Amino acid sequence: MKSTKKAYNFFSWTETVLVLAILVFVTAILVPSALYIRSSSRAKMIEAQLGAISKAGRTFILENGVRRVSCQTLVRQNLISEPTIFYGEDYKDLVIDSSGGKLSVKTKNGKTISVNY
Repeated sequence: MKSTKKAYNFFSWTETVLVLAILVFVTAILVPSALYIRSSSRAKMIEAQLGAISKAGRTFILENGVRRVSCQTLVRQNLISEPTIFYGEDYKDLVIDSSGGKLSVKTKNGKTISVNY
């Protein structure tokens, strides 16, 4: 009878270390990119909310003949929903003026996001 040897195909230590090094390298590249994409998408969402607030405010001003309206008034009148907080920004002090201007919010990390209306 022939004796048969079982062949095990395990990675050698060198191959294992090489695979782990490649995984660490790829992770080091992808994590900052993912964080940047997340940050920029949140900023775009904040800009979109500011645009919706300014549009609703201008509509309210035209329909009611007032000079200024606050974001809180627009929420109370059900013209917009309560703005979603992404970065700890505060929408309570926003005021839309009939002469136009800029809506700005400051995030918790100090970045200012603005929209002209």
